[in-house]
Amino acid sequence: MKNLVPKVCALAICLSMLLPASQGEAQQPKLDIKALAGFSLNIYDTLGDPPTNEKFAGWLGGFGARISKRKAFVEALFTFNRFISNSIILNSFQLPISLGYIPFKIAEFGVYLYGGYVNHFNVALKRGKERVRIKYSDFVVYQALVRFGVSFDLYMFNFDFNYSIGLNDALKTPYRTRYQLLQFTVAYVF
Repeated sequence: MKNLVPKVCALAICLSMLLPASQGEAQQPKLDIKALAGFSLNIYDTLGDPPTNEKFAGWLGGFGARISKRKAFVEALFTFNRFISNSIILNSFQLPISLGYIPFKIAEFGVYLYGGYVNHFNVALKRGKERVRIKYSDFVVYQALVRFGVSFDLYMFNFDFNYSIGLNDALKTPYRTRYQLLQFTVAYVF
């Protein structure tokens, strides 16, 4: 009996070395704060007669938070956007809320797939040197967008690619105007 206890302990230690590492994670959600900047391409497709397609290049900046637990996350951002096309400058801000899945994550690298809802507010318009209030322009003040994207964490940086499409008309015109938005952002994650 005296020799049995050390033998059982030695056997348990040997077996524990053969077992895979624990896949357990912390029970507390992880909070990441992001400061971001990037570029965008806005596309207005009018389905009138004749159909037209107008593109606005732009830039954006903002901040937000991402909360993740295991393989799921939720993210809320605030971004200021400026779009420029010929002599038109359009300022807006967005409040996107996204839910997503984390298919792969290690300490140095992570992949995030997401979809969500974007509240898009047009706030200022400039045509040439003339400032025009949004309510007196062809642009609507509020747009509802749906967004799909993928982002990558590389150490403390986040690279994000997303596509948004409008759920309502983008312009106050008698014909349908579809709004599409492509964005690329780089964020510093705190």
